[in-house]
Amino acid sequence: MSINPPHPDRPLVFAYGLGVDSRAMLVEYGQRGIRPDLILFADTGGEKPETYQYLDVIRPYLSRAGFPEVTIVRYQPTRAVYYTLEDQCLHTGTLPSLAYGGKS
Repeated sequence: MSINPPHPDRPLVFAYGLGVDSRAMLVEYGQRGIRPDLILFADTGGEKPETYQYLDVIRPYLSRAGFPEVTIVRYQPTRAVYYTLEDQCLHTGTLPSLAYGGKS
């Protein structure tokens, strides 16, 4: 079964967290014939080693499904003294905004 994306004139970008929910959604996309134009993984620098290792498992599936390769994006500081979300929290003495109800 093939389903058209809601806005076929716009690229379909998939935010992939490498967890079970986003993985299930990718599999469902494949079963429905929905092909993302871009798959992004925002690397905080503090994921468990198993999370990074899972990239080696999912890449063959994505290729077989005709999906694009996962594009990994990372924070590249120009002046900051930290490179990961964990480093920033330790440096500023705060938690990620999600802990306070934020979404950034």
